[in-house]
Amino acid sequence: MNKSEKARDFIISVCLFIIPMLFLGYQGVFSCGFHLTDDHEIVSLTSAIHKYGYFNTLLTTIRGDLSIRFRPVYWIVRVTRALLFGNNVRLWHICTSVEISLLIVLGYIFARQMGSKRFLAIIFSVVYLIGGGSVRSDLAVRPSRGIGVCIAFEQSGDIWLLL
Repeated sequence: MNKSEKARDFIISVCLFIIPMLFLGYQGVFSCGFHLTDDHEIVSLTSAIHKYGYFNTLLTTIRGDLSIRFRPVYWIVRVTRALLFGNNVRLWHICTSVEISLLIVLGYIFARQMGSKRFLAIIFSVVYLIGGGSVRSDLAVRPSRGIGVCIAFEQSGDIWLLL
């Protein structure tokens, strides 16, 4: 890959980050209220952090979840966000929107590194985030039903999307 191709890929990556952020901002996502899957969890984690402290809340939450399923990294991220953002809905939505945009950029970079052409990489980076069984799937709130939601590849000039 030469410098001009890297520069084009960088410009496309920046656009793939900015466009979803602008779209989500235009749709009013940053100024809407609680509507995430586990809003009650955000409020209870924030109050528990204020009452018992960060580490006690983290350990209690992870221990309580071990009987249901094993998700220590999920809880570390979730409790840390509750510590950083508290009950500020706008910060939660901005953080989630940045994650979505970064996932789109990383999907594009992944597809390009695997040898896909730019157009196919752009399509892949957006399509693999669509649907309830998507890779994002509320960013680890629910398990993904198929990491291979979309496998894009080019073979003999034809584009194949397997959903």
